[in-house]
Amino acid sequence: MSENSQIETDNQQERYWDKNLGWIGYLAGIIDGEGSICINTVQNDKYYHGRFRFMPQILIGNSNRAMLEKIVKIYKKMGINTEVIFRSRESKYYKKPTAMDMFMVVINNQKDIRKVLSIITPFLVAKHKQAVLMKKYLDGRLKETKKRIKQKNSNSVQRPYYRKIDIERVLRLKILNHPNISSETTRQAFLEKISKSKNVEKTRMKI
Repeated sequence: MSENSQIETDNQQERYWDKNLGWIGYLAGIIDGEGSICINTVQNDKYYHGRFRFMPQILIGNSNRAMLEKIVKIYKKMGINTEVIFRSRESKYYKKPTAMDMFMVVINNQKDIRKVLSIITPFLVAKHKQAVLMKKYLDGRLKETKKRIKQKNSNSVQRPYYRKIDIERVLRLKILNHPNISSETTRQAFLEKISKSKNVEKTRMKI
């Protein structure tokens, strides 16, 4: 890239930040206060045949629907289509009934999560460590998936396979998201849940 081209690129980035800094800061603040950057462990014997999947997501939950509608509009500016989901206070989604009905906006697509984090991470405070860790996890998974596709000479890898480093990052993220629970309790519960799975790297499983 020539010097002039680099200057023009830098100028375009500056104009982008000047124009969009307000809603980027707003989104980062909402995720810091009302959101969750997490990786859920999902196991379904019917579909996964004894295996599990790690499901990354960015979730924002609140009882104020109008606020979440604004978040949906901000995501749309970023090229991400999502919607507000209603959760009744008595929904089976919760372990016990909540004080009020809730609304949620959830991003599950890994490409969309990467896009959001690439924009808001510098503005996060409370969830900054989670964002950095999530990005490392997603980057590692993308690199590993491309490697396995190339090895198999196929366009897809049907069965997810998780390396020790993937599991370490998921565990560290769970510990960050549950500061009121001892890290050892979180670690034991997590490893017990995945230890019998068929898609975990079995060597050096001690974390």
